[in-house]
Amino acid sequence: MSLLTKQYAVSLVLCFQMCVATSWAQSSDNLIACDEPYVVAPGDTLLLITQRVYGSDNIEAVYELNKSVIGSDPNMILIDTKLNLPCGLDLDLVQSVAQADFSGSQGETQNNLVKAETPLPSDGETILVFNRAASPKFIINVGIVDEYLAQITQATDGRVRFVDPPEVERDPRAQLDLVLSGEVDGAYIFNGHLAESHPLLQLPMHPLMGGTAEQTALSLWRLHEKHLSRTDYFDGVELLGFIGAPAAHIWRLQEVPVLPGEDIQESNEYTVPYFDGLDTRGASAVQEENAAWLAKFDEQDGKSPTMVMAHGAALAGGIWKDNNRTVTEIRNGVYTPTFSVFLSEEAWAKISPADKAVIKSISGEVLSQKSAAWDLFDNGLRFKMMDQGLNVVEADMALLAELQDQSRIGLENWIAEADASGISGYTAVNDYLENLKLLARER
Repeated sequence: MSLLTKQYAVSLVLCFQMCVATSWAQSSDNLIACDEPYVVAPGDTLLLITQRVYGSDNIEAVYELNKSVIGSDPNMILIDTKLNLPCGLDLDLVQSVAQADFSGSQGETQNNLVKAETPLPSDGETILVFNRAASPKFIINVGIVDEYLAQITQATDGRVRFVDPPEVERDPRAQLDLVLSGEVDGAYIFNGHLAESHPLLQLPMHPLMGGTAEQTALSLWRLHEKHLSRTDYFDGVELLGFIGAPAAHIWRLQEVPVLPGEDIQESNEYTVPYFDGLDTRGASAVQEENAAWLAKFDEQDGKSPTMVMAHGAALAGGIWKDNNRTVTEIRNGVYTPTFSVFLSEEAWAKISPADKAVIKSISGEVLSQKSAAWDLFDNGLRFKMMDQGLNVVEADMALLAELQDQSRIGLENWIAEADASGISGYTAVNDYLENLKLLARER
């Protein structure tokens, strides 16, 4: 094989506009599974690959997602290039995710970032101040919330629009109080920070009680609609919907595998949630903090920290680098973070009934579906790590059984809390799990 042939997967990869029909016929019987890394082989073209995975010609989305490994010319792909081909690929989703990074809030602390003064509304216009705690380019903003707020403005023909507060409050724990106090009209908050005041929102935080970010957000919203909304557990605000984040997995030094009987939750030394560092201070600050923390374990024989986090947090936070750690993936997560998005009751009252109906139609499940952007973002980082040698281990049945047993006590407490609120806790948990299973089958 010539060097040119060895280096490039047929330079006839100009399949943006055309492709030989016989080539497609030969390849159509050899479908490519989505959600699995695909290694480019001789004869592959971007169009053929896209058709074999998705049954469509939408190569633009595939190219945008893999531009970093394909290069500037989509007509020339290196043999042995590994492509990320997630299920349910959507160009708009890819483009929003492509804007996300871990740059953090440039030159700012976790507290405040000065913004322009809030403009005065014109006749027939409602301007709402929405506080986005995460840094501007973090995935929850550019991939989900920014698009959602813009969609509301578009759907109401500009009658409802959103602006940043004069000072953006970065403290992730302060968001609900910020809205209840009237300082801003809307915000989002990590539900884990509401564990004391809103225990019924903690169901996905129990082991094995999550799915993908999108599946978890949808299941939690359906739980809210059918069960939780019968109580006043979110008094003082208008709940618009939930956002899901990727499930957290178990990270250890590569030579120290995770074994059943370790009580993972108890031995978890440190977590790097996206929303308490990477999203507000940026990766460099978190990496420095983690490096100092991990250094103490290098000096202790036989000590190996156990860390529970999503793939993106492990990479951006410097927990995984140079293939020095392994991840034991838990299909339904050791925990799965979710966020609530809400407006104050006073802000909601400013909106006309017609516009409220419009906003409702693009909130709830529609908002939850936008969590797919976080799945795509985190899976892209997982793909990158695997390409660099990440050792991925699937949890065995013994470890899953242990996590299930650990989850049982928490679920019993959740059921008791629900029962005390006038909700059948057992029925609610079953409905939530049924939704997770249904969504997993539909994927």
